[in-house]
Amino acid sequence: MAEKSVFDESDELKIEDVLELEDEEGNVVQFALLAKVDVEGKQYVMTVPLVQLQSDDPEAQIELHLLAYLEEGEESFYEDIENAEEYAKVHAVCSELMRF
Repeated sequence: MAEKSVFDESDELKIEDVLELEDEEGNVVQFALLAKVDVEGKQYVMTVPLVQLQSDDPEAQIELHLLAYLEEGEESFYEDIENAEEYAKVHAVCSELMRF
């Protein structure tokens, strides 16, 4: 069973809640870290591009990104979830977190 993460309901993001990740073209994009979840003993994060959260457009779409969270020694990093079955499991857990 997956462990649910707790959302920080504050209006302001803390610096540790913002990730800077490089896209496929080498551009640095800031993402807001919405939640960290455990699925079958592995860690994952749910993120959204920070610029989308800062939009004043009430019709703006939010594009969620699910990433694997890995630690090696004292370093941590994020990577895409390549396996479709693994992604579906993580998506199901994160979808439950998003239900109001």
